[in-house]
Amino acid sequence: LPIWYRRSAEGGYFRGQYNWASVLLRDGRIGEAAVWLEHAAAGGTPGVRRAVRDLVRAHPALHALGERLGDDAPAVAA
Repeated sequence: LPIWYRRSAEGGYFRGQYNWASVLLRDGRIGEAAVWLEHAAAGGTPGVRRAVRDLVRAHPALHALGERLGDDAPAVAA
């Protein structure tokens, strides 16, 4: 399944970008995940942008991404 998320992300599909970023986060690949989350937020629906913001808030390591996305809410402690 993750291979399809990656392919979908690389193909420019915002939901694939979000899902692939989630896989990368689970694997501890924070920097790579942040790039895909930023792409997903840029091209996604309002619901996907909310999901990205929620994910960013839940992962303190993504604080810088939250700032770039204009998310001023503090990250939740892990």
